[in-house]
Amino acid sequence: MEPLHPGSAAELGTILHIGAGIGDDLAAYLASNAERIVLVEPDSEALDALRPAVAGQNRVTLIPVAVSPEPGLTKLNRFNLAELNTLRKPTGILRLFPGLKVLSQDAITVETPAELLARQLLSADRPNWLVIEAPGEDLAILQALDAAGDLARFQTLVIQSASGEFFEGSVTVDTLLGWLAERHFSADPRRVAPDPDRPHVQVSFNAAASAAAGAGSTSALPGSASSPAQMQATRAADAELSAELTRTGQELARRDQALQASERALTTAKADLKAARSDLTRRKTELGKQESRAQAQ
Repeated sequence: MEPLHPGSAAELGTILHIGAGIGDDLAAYLASNAERIVLVEPDSEALDALRPAVAGQNRVTLIPVAVSPEPGLTKLNRFNLAELNTLRKPTGILRLFPGLKVLSQDAITVETPAELLARQLLSADRPNWLVIEAPGEDLAILQALDAAGDLARFQTLVIQSASGEFFEGSVTVDTLLGWLAERHFSADPRRVAPDPDRPHVQVSFNAAASAAAGAGSTSALPGSASSPAQMQATRAADAELSAELTRTGQELARRDQALQASERALTTAKADLKAARSDLTRRKTELGKQESRAQAQ
């Protein structure tokens, strides 16, 4: 099986890892050509290990939150098997690991996927990777990204899934791959980790297939919803238009200020001219009086 990590020759934008743990993948990320590496992890003990590991690494950003469609404050279930820490209630996982126990329920901050991406994390011109190791939360995160039109901003997804419904509201790897296939993410069978219970899968976004499907559905059903790729293109165009409107507004404001300054200068000049004319009239009147007195003498 090929590794579930970017090769050193890959031209990458951002690697966004949700559920980075203690940073087992950090060395592989640093060996890649990724412009930026973003590690998202809510567990306090894992953060204690991550912080010294990323110190001095200018490409690495560490964000100490959990990610879920429901933002705010919640509890993180911390188990005696740390890699299973989750926001969700354990169900089927207890049959797989009968000795699994909750050690604590820690208060943590949760951001939505949209709030996370609002931090301007992703590259606009290089492929981005999304890695999700958040037990029970994988499909919910992907659905939130898809609903916001952000899923297609990632060229590659690496997701740790499950063979069963191990947590409340979670899905199996087959369900996950089927959902992704509907959104034009194709799995490479060589890139599926062999753990039968909690496999990692790697999928890639087929932008051409997505665009073709979007074009076909649009021509068949005018006014139908755009594909994720089309939505992304529309957002980019909207952003450029917004920037152009901002520049135009700034230029109009500059010209308005210049016009106001010119009007003030003109008003001052008119007042000065009026005063000069009044002074000239006064002097002419005085001169006339002087001439009349001289003639009288």
